[in-house]
Amino acid sequence: MRRTLATLGAVLLTLGVAACGSDDDGGGGGGGAAATSGGGGQETVTLRVGVLPIANLAPLYVAQNEGLFEEQGIEVETLVQAGGAEVVTSLVSGGIDVGWSATTGTVISAARGLPIRIVAPGTIGPEDDAEPSGSPLAVRGDSPIQTVEDLAGKRIAVNTLANLADITMRAGLDNLGVDSSTIQFVEIPFPDMPAALETGQVDAAVTSEPFFTQVVQNGGRFIFDPFYATRPGLPTGHWVATSEYAEGNPDVIERFNAAILEANEFSNENPEAVHEAIGGYTQIPPAVIENINISTWSTDVDVEGLRTVEEITREYGPEGLPEVDVESLVFE
Repeated sequence: MRRTLATLGAVLLTLGVAACGSDDDGGGGGGGAAATSGGGGQETVTLRVGVLPIANLAPLYVAQNEGLFEEQGIEVETLVQAGGAEVVTSLVSGGIDVGWSATTGTVISAARGLPIRIVAPGTIGPEDDAEPSGSPLAVRGDSPIQTVEDLAGKRIAVNTLANLADITMRAGLDNLGVDSSTIQFVEIPFPDMPAALETGQVDAAVTSEPFFTQVVQNGGRFIFDPFYATRPGLPTGHWVATSEYAEGNPDVIERFNAAILEANEFSNENPEAVHEAIGGYTQIPPAVIENINISTWSTDVDVEGLRTVEEITREYGPEGLPEVDVESLVFE
């Protein structure tokens, strides 16, 4: 079952001062969205959004470029985070109102008792295996690895252990009949993966863009997509907030969600707008941006897909995680 968070044509309620005008009505650490008077009787809200400098977040910037947040009475203040762990810390402390999270990271946070809720959909893996997604497995051009079966017993780079990359790698390999327990996973930051492949530090790498394109431009090759091997259309990332912030500011979340839904759909249909947005918030050279594999963005939260994420996270992620009711993670 797929659950739609909001329809694009919904009439959004005006934001009252009581909903976001005091610290008591704010986010996880007590801070709320700042509101100022806007035109047409609607409050203009400043929303602090925790971001990562990766291509998957392009629709957020597309929404800014296309005036979609302005239409919803939202002024977005982006705050760059070091990674998913910092996003969660900033949410809980009240340093940001909304942030980007890998789906496995959301499950891990919820399993550990952190009050995280999904407030807008994000990226999904490919629906077929014809094209690599934003996190394909790559090898050096002269590598003896030609097929998935050749990965058994090899050293594979992932950006973070016990999270999205190695969890989906393990699940995907096992689904394809390759014993993932024979793999040695090595934690290497994405920017260092091309060099790690070239020097032979690792045999393969679960890359991200633009680093996959860099590997290919250096003569490297695509082997398979762990997201697709885990589940076609696997939910891989989304926007989250604390329960306290979402429940205290439902109109703000509804507006943010509406803008993101429209931006996700627009981004899927207008790759040139995505390229332009990526060039504005990253340091990726234009020649690389033109060749990167653009993600697919969802316009709803796939609850069944999240159940798959929850299952593989408990099986392949940190030990001892309890079950998580994924439906309860979706804020409505």
